[in-house]
Amino acid sequence: MRPARVLAALTGLEGKWVAIRGAEVLAAKDSSDAIFGWLRSKRIPVDSVVVLRVPDEDEPELVGLG
Repeated sequence: MRPARVLAALTGLEGKWVAIRGAEVLAAKDSSDAIFGWLRSKRIPVDSVVVLRVPDEDEPELVGLG
């Protein structure tokens, strides 16, 4: 996985939850529940993708809560 390709694939998806395999965005939804529901409906194993929320550019970065 090349970070520049992944970053390019996530451009425009700020605020969305995404499922990624390699540098390909498989789905982008408004909630993690919607992403996991979509993965189940497509019979895609959760351990074969990365699921994450794409932060907005102006969101504060939180590292280690507490």
